[in-house]
Amino acid sequence: MNKNSRSWAEPAEQAVTASLNGVRTDHHANLVADYIGTQIPAIVRAEWKGASNYAQGGDMLLYLLDGTVRKCELKFSQGNGAGTAKNLGAKTFTKRIDASIQGYQEFEAEYKQKRYQLIESLIGRKLTTATEYCRILREFRTTNPNVLEQIADITSPGQEAYAQYAAGELAKFLPQVNQFVNSILGNIDTRQLSQDVVYCVTKNWQNRFQTTEFFDFLDMDRQVTSIEAKGKQIKLKNTRGKDVLTISVNWKNICQGGATPSFNVFIGNEFYTE
Repeated sequence: MNKNSRSWAEPAEQAVTASLNGVRTDHHANLVADYIGTQIPAIVRAEWKGASNYAQGGDMLLYLLDGTVRKCELKFSQGNGAGTAKNLGAKTFTKRIDASIQGYQEFEAEYKQKRYQLIESLIGRKLTTATEYCRILREFRTTNPNVLEQIADITSPGQEAYAQYAAGELAKFLPQVNQFVNSILGNIDTRQLSQDVVYCVTKNWQNRFQTTEFFDFLDMDRQVTSIEAKGKQIKLKNTRGKDVLTISVNWKNICQGGATPSFNVFIGNEFYTE
């Protein structure tokens, strides 16, 4: 979450915490707090901790009647997005899983060439640097926005092709994939309690279409046994066919092929509570 979004997200977290403690002044926060109460009963009090001691996870601590303390990560989106668990670099699989797996940026070199050829045909000369490519593409955002759509049309098939390729390669290294999953879900340190963080994700915050979803790591099956590609996404699945993590092949801004590609990692539906 960036600095600007924290300016409204932190007050939202505090309002939900206050509502759980009986201070019912914010209607939208009350809706979130009530939903949390249906998923985790017998909450005695809540404590907002924000970014303090962030390494231990959770924006809010929930103290339960039986003496248990649960960590709750509160995520808010003013649109339909659920936020990401992680944003990872394009060489993640090469570095974290196995060196034989080609990074996304190298894999899609042919698509980069097509993007550059398109821009060069429009400006009538060769591009000299990636920085120049980005600058010209940003100019086209104002002067000829249709070019951005053409760039996306070139790029999307490469994203889908890499998702298919990576899914097949990752399936060869399931032990390493599961170590990677555990590190993403915060269970790499044996001193931490196993699977003790709950995620409360609210979309369309303070909108009449506001909805809240609940993701609970307690006693969930995070063991990845199969990997599938769907469009631009790589789905890491357990024995029940549920998604443990979903990894999306992504570009951070409009300058596809010139700026930094990445993987957005989303918490899967294995942790979703109806």
